[in-house]
Amino acid sequence: MSDESDSDDDSDIEDFRIAVTRTETNWFVEHNDVLQELYHSFKSQGETLFGNWFFQSGGFHHFVNFVYLHSQLSSKPP
Repeated sequence: MSDESDSDDDSDIEDFRIAVTRTETNWFVEHNDVLQELYHSFKSQGETLFGNWFFQSGGFHHFVNFVYLHSQLSSKPP
């Protein structure tokens, strides 16, 4: 019986992940223009203040994931 219950739990978790991925994708598509502007402003201001090495290990997708994670009402901090 435990194996069946574990299988149901795994299925629920996978369904949740798919729903979150779809929601994030829809959000990204809907706000892409604003996110592009925001990212370029972020990079420009950061490089002005801290030099060319600012946010070297990040990129647009890292930035968008951070904004998405921290701008959703239901999200919890990592």
